[in-house]
Amino acid sequence: MAGLVTALPVVAGPILAIITIEHGREFGATAARSDVDAPPVLGLAAALAGIAAAGRVIGPPPRVVISDRPPPAWDLPARAGLTAALVLAVTGAAGALGPALSGVLTPFPVAMSIIAAFVLAQDGADAARNLLHGFVRALPGFAASFFAVAIVL
Repeated sequence: MAGLVTALPVVAGPILAIITIEHGREFGATAARSDVDAPPVLGLAAALAGIAAAGRVIGPPPRVVISDRPPPAWDLPARAGLTAALVLAVTGAAGALGPALSGVLTPFPVAMSIIAAFVLAQDGADAARNLLHGFVRALPGFAASFFAVAIVL
């Protein structure tokens, strides 16, 4: 379930908003579009092909893993802090990277990077594969949201 929820584009929007506030509307618009001239349908098709390839690489889901132990007290603050640090790194580097590269980094799965590392360390490889399996299953929705933005803009 965490993989499905993490695939929602909840980090990309705030990153683009911060980049736009810090560097102006034109910079933000360019970052949102990433200067890619491909038709939106082609971009969606490429994204879906990449998602299908990722699903093949991950393979079938392993057995369901349910952790019976609660996470340590520091777990949630550590995850939130590390996620914030990655968001600050992307937004802080935007001026030096320019709008196109900033736009490419915006949809980077910041939250998933942190969650996957914590799940692997605390619950093992099968739990991490289950998480990634859910994430990859939800990515078509992520791609569809960017497709919608592309056709609206």
